[in-house]
Amino acid sequence: MSSFGERFSVLRKSVNLNRVQIAKKIGVKSTMVDRIENEQSFPRADVVQKIAEFFPDKILWLLTGDICLGATQTYPRGEGHGLIRIVDAIDVRWCEKMKIKSQFLDQLILIQTSEWNVLAGIFIVKEQIYSKSCYPHIRQAVFIESGNMNFESNHGGMLVLEQFREWLACNRPDLLLTAEMKKADISLIEKIREKTEICESDLCEIIDRKNVAFVAFEKWVAGEKWVETPRGE
Repeated sequence: MSSFGERFSVLRKSVNLNRVQIAKKIGVKSTMVDRIENEQSFPRADVVQKIAEFFPDKILWLLTGDICLGATQTYPRGEGHGLIRIVDAIDVRWCEKMKIKSQFLDQLILIQTSEWNVLAGIFIVKEQIYSKSCYPHIRQAVFIESGNMNFESNHGGMLVLEQFREWLACNRPDLLLTAEMKKADISLIEKIREKTEICESDLCEIIDRKNVAFVAFEKWVAGEKWVETPRGE
């Protein structure tokens, strides 16, 4: 379950405000917003009241994470502002051991860290196999990774990715062809490993499409070989 600080961050991003801007809107210091989102402190009652005045229809969700507590309560909507709940984790070399059958997978997103040295991913699960009546803002996913999976390798990392691609081609070629690659901070990968909830907005688009790793990803999708390029070139 997500924390108050994580849910507050989702709300802030849903209205496209940074921490300084939301602090001014609410009427608190930006350091207070920092402490809330960094989970260093829970806001005082008067601060919660100010937040409630700014988000009157979302305060119950913010406080509890449950939108079923009131008919007038809503949750943050909008592209890129939902939550993803990790329900399983597997090594890409053993995809056949997934608890969720491959036909119930809806999307593949590979995640490259901002340091470009850790590659992981998630399978988004189809909505019809879990109830969204109370939590329509949360999607479920399977976390996938392998210790040496790496698009900047032509050795072990490449072999793991080739094995993963072969499994996809045999079982879900549609997921391979529609696969996406996003960028995220290394701390997000640690949260995913803990099987927690993450914000979709934390998965960023890759702007530099000529980056070595992204070019290798495109070749991987197409079934082409890629060659390791030394860093700095």
